[in-house]
Formats: sequence, structure tokens, C-alpha cells
Amino acid sequence: MTGKQLLEIIEKNYTVSAFGHDEMTETNEKVNITKEEETHGEELNKKRQDFFNTHLEELDYSERKKHPKNSEWEQMPNKWDYVRDLITSKIGLGKVIEVEQVGGEDEGSTWYSIKHFVDHDVYIRTDGYYQSYNGTDFHDGHGHVVTPQQRTITVFE
Repeated sequence: MTGKQLLEIIEKNYTVSAFGHDEMTETNEKVNITKEEETHGEELNKKRQDFFNTHLEELDYSERKKHPKNSEWEQMPNKWDYVRDLITSKIGLGKVIEVEQVGGEDEGSTWYSIKHFVDHDVYIRTDGYYQSYNGTDFHDGHGHVVTPQQRTITVFE
């Protein structure tokens, strides 16, 4: 699917704010999740919580972040990620990963998010303007297709 086709699906199914903020479970129209899918999501959450309780619960935050089991726990799927992937697949977007998000509190007024549509190898950037008293405004719509570019820089220290 092309970036233009993906953007048509995105515009039909999401408000620009929901899409921009990566809240892709909040579609404009209800997407049916079966009882089996719901149960599987609950099982993922339970497995993740049990792992946390067994390996990390007794540690304070700074110790937990250094613990070898922490990265394993962070990589475990949870219900939200599972449902999000189900919904994006059911509406035709496939797997979506937010690869970069810049802006917000203490980061100035520039705000943007870049999402990778893995099944289609398409990247879409959504731009916004952040104000501390108003949050993020999206004046440029849902976004536009971008292409990753590698750059080499020389730094002298």
C-alpha cells in the first residue's frame, strides 16, 4: 500500500490528535475485538505482571532500570500494544511503530511524531506546535510521507 493510501485510511479512522499522539486504539468507528482476542490480551497482561512481581517488584526504580531482567520485562507484550496492533491490522494499516517523537514539556514549541508502517515500509511524519498552556495543536493535518536518510557528520572535540 502507498503512503497516500495509508493516509486515507488514517484520516478516515483517526482524529489528527489521536493519530499524532499514538493513541491508535481510539478509532472514529468501533473496531470489533473478539472475546478470544480480549482474553489473549488479558493473558499477556497477567504474564507481564507475574514476571514483574517475580523479578522486579522489590527493587526501587533506579535498581530496576539496571537489573538484567528489566529489558526483558519492557519487551514483553502487553494488552494495550496487542489491541493496538489488532486494530491497526483490522483497518488495513498493519503493524505501526512510533520511531521518533520530539517535543512537549521542556522541549520548546516544535513537536513531531514519525511512525513506521512496517508491513508497507512507509514512514509518516505528523507535525504539531506545542504550548505549555494548550498542549499540542496540529495545524498541518495527519501528516505526510517521509523517507529515512542517513547523514554522516564530523565532530571535533
